[in-house]
Amino acid sequence: MAGIMNKTINIAEIIQRKGIVTQFQPIISVRQKALDYSLRPGNIIIKIVESEAKNLSALTQFVQNYKNLGCLIALDDFGAGYSNLDRVAVIRPDIIKIDRLLIQDINQEYYKQEIVKSLVGLAHKLGALALAEGVENEKEALVTLELGADMLQGYYFSKPVSISEVCIERYQSLIDRIGTDFRTALVQKRREQKVQRGKLNIMVNGFTAALSETNESDFDEKILEFLNSHSSLECIYVLDEWGLQISDTIYDPTKFSEEKRTIFSPARKGADQSLKEYYWMIDADMKVIITEPYISMASGNRCVTISALFNNIQDNKYILCLDVQAS
Repeated sequence: MAGIMNKTINIAEIIQRKGIVTQFQPIISVRQKALDYSLRPGNIIIKIVESEAKNLSALTQFVQNYKNLGCLIALDDFGAGYSNLDRVAVIRPDIIKIDRLLIQDINQEYYKQEIVKSLVGLAHKLGALALAEGVENEKEALVTLELGADMLQGYYFSKPVSISEVCIERYQSLIDRIGTDFRTALVQKRREQKVQRGKLNIMVNGFTAALSETNESDFDEKILEFLNSHSSLECIYVLDEWGLQISDTIYDPTKFSEEKRTIFSPARKGADQSLKEYYWMIDADMKVIITEPYISMASGNRCVTISALFNNIQDNKYILCLDVQAS
C-alpha cells in the first residue's frame, strides 16, 4: 500500500519443487525491465515463496544474486503451512508478507492478533517491513495497522489491475481515508483506555487503603470480601516485597473451567512470582502496573494483572495483584 506513487515492479520468480532457478538469465531479464521502465533496482521486489524452495544452498545463492543487483527481497505467505523460521535467517528479507489466513477475521480473533503482533515484531527486529496480505475490509485494515503492519494488501483496496494515473489517484484517496480512520480509532481507543484506567485506579486505591489497615494474617478474609463485591475480578493475591505469595489465590469459581484444571490452576501461598512482569516492574516510581493481556496460568482465561504497592499497619511492604478478564 505504501509507496504506490513510486514506480515499482513486483516480480515473482519461478521456484520449482525440484529446485530453484539460479541461472543468470532471470537477472539479465530484471536488468532489462529496470531499463525499460526507468527503474532503479531498489524499486524492484523479488517475491519468494520459501516453502517451494527445497535446495537451501541454491536459495541462498539466488537471493544473494538479486541483492547484489540491488533488488529488494520479499518473503511471501509467511506464517502459512510449513513456514520455516530458519529460512528467514537465510533469505534475510526486506519485506515479510504475512499470509492472508492469519489476517482473515483478525478483528474477531485474539490468537491471530497475538501471532501477527509477534510476526510484525520479528520483522521489525530483523530490519524488515511487515506486509499484511488478504485485507478484505476496513476492520481488518485497522486492526493490522494497530498491530504494527507497515503495509496492507488485499481486495479491500483492489483486485490486481494494470496501473494507471487514474487508479493511483483513486487508491491514494482510499489510503488517505484509512489513515484518517486509523488515527480517529486510535485516539478513541486511547480515550477509552484512559477512562478504564481511571476506574481501575479508584478500585485499586480503595483496596490498598483497606489492606493498609489490616494485619497480614487477615489478608485472605479481606481479599474474599473485596472479590465478592467486584464482579470484574477473576482472582486476587498478595506478594511480599521479594515476590513470594503470602496469601492464597482467592478466586471466583464461576470464571474457572473444570476442564482446564489439569493445566491451569491458581497458585498457592508460598509460590515464587518474582519473575513475573507485575512484580519486577513495580518500584518506587511506578506504584501501579497494568500488564498487557495474556493467558492466565491460574484460569486459562485471557486477562490482565494489576499490581500495586502498599504498606500495612506494621509498615511491611506488599504488592497487591488483581487479575481482571481482558475485554
